[in-house]
Amino acid sequence: MVPKFLDSDAEKIRFGPHKKTSLFTHRHIIKGSSRLLPFVSLNEHLCMQVTKRVMPAALTEVSADGQALIVHRFDVDENGARFWGMEDFCALLGLRPAAKYDTTWERIAKAVRDHVRVAKRADVFRQMATLLLLTYALRNADCHAKNVALRYSSQNDVHSAPAYDMITTAVYPDYAKNPPGISFMGP
Repeated sequence: MVPKFLDSDAEKIRFGPHKKTSLFTHRHIIKGSSRLLPFVSLNEHLCMQVTKRVMPAALTEVSADGQALIVHRFDVDENGARFWGMEDFCALLGLRPAAKYDTTWERIAKAVRDHVRVAKRADVFRQMATLLLLTYALRNADCHAKNVALRYSSQNDVHSAPAYDMITTAVYPDYAKNPPGISFMGP
């Protein structure tokens, strides 16, 4: 779990050392690094640079010291007005946020069949396959159902959201040997 920027005391108690609060603006999400995950902001920025070479990905910027990340929101227009609807697979699969690791790529594929029109499915499956391969290549053990989403303007226009929240967990000793967050071929 990547710590996000700005936390309240209630969040500290609820989430422990991995605070999950965020600073959301109309156009950006701002995340910070922590002692437990040093330079995770730089880590995510670099992984997102790799990701956008092979598939659509959220635009990111990193602070000069590598400790803060700015993610440009892809669900809003240039004025910050909501332009797209977005549903992550945790919601689409009816999972509670705490159960975001309790799924498989097969269940996600079935949800794609349920929500994406036939004409767009091949593109969505291609993007999901690319994301799956990147998750293994980058050794991203933190990819979970809240980090994979569909974006839509109507029921007839549902497609993959750009990739986001891509990191390598291999550089952090406590997470280096963790398996991918979403299993392939079931548990």
